[in-house]
Amino acid sequence: MTIRSITGSDIIRIGYKQGTTIGLALRAAKAAQAAGSTSEAIEASLAKVLFAPADHVADSIFGDLAAVLVQQNAAPRAATGPAPRTEPAPNKIWGQHDEVDEMPGAYKNIRDVMEAMTDLVEVVGQFDPKIVKMSDDGTNED
Repeated sequence: MTIRSITGSDIIRIGYKQGTTIGLALRAAKAAQAAGSTSEAIEASLAKVLFAPADHVADSIFGDLAAVLVQQNAAPRAATGPAPRTEPAPNKIWGQHDEVDEMPGAYKNIRDVMEAMTDLVEVVGQFDPKIVKMSDDGTNED
């Protein structure tokens, strides 16, 4: 028969989360120890209360702890982000009808872009292709 006090670390090791339940569990453990229970029996009871709190709400020692756990389990969980959409987002899909397939405004003169980046990059060379071979119908020619 072991006579040692149950600590908060013991209660966390059983599986309780940090918060008010630790204090309630410590209070119940002290009451159980005062009633003559061993530390092993108290830890076993705390585990039973944690995993089936509704079964222990009427218990004279662990009832308050069990009631709080039942209440916490019934509380809705806080959302961690936006709610999932019920319908797809209203995005424009290009190319479905007669729209231009590309955005002409997205293309910029490469020399203007490089000039604007002179404080970020150092030009060490320049590639100027002499021949660009393209087919008339837009397909790749090898």
